[in-house]
Amino acid sequence: MYRAKNQGKRRASLRAYERRRREEAKAALIKGGGGACRQCGFTDVRALNIDHVNDDGYLEDGRFRTNTVKYQRHVLKMIKSGRYQLLCANCNQIKEWERRRRQREITDLKHNPMLLANFAKKAA
Repeated sequence: MYRAKNQGKRRASLRAYERRRREEAKAALIKGGGGACRQCGFTDVRALNIDHVNDDGYLEDGRFRTNTVKYQRHVLKMIKSGRYQLLCANCNQIKEWERRRRQREITDLKHNPMLLANFAKKAA
């Protein structure tokens, strides 16, 4: 009876606890990563993201899919390894755009021998 009556309060309390837990983990991660964007120095925590330096984040997707705090703690331990960096949302998006542009150029070169020949002439 008590449990049924107070179910809404319990859910609200659990949501607040989880929100605090995620915010604390993110704050520790940002502090451990230097507290600013590695590219431009931006410091607003609302826009700071963890970036995989080698663009290999897809390798970890399965391990941490449902546990954000566990992932943030893992990154905090590994951030000094050089595998991760803090980037603001703008710098992170620019990096992604540049990666996709390079990928398109490589794909175009593979599928068009004339482009490859022109590219080789320019490089020489």
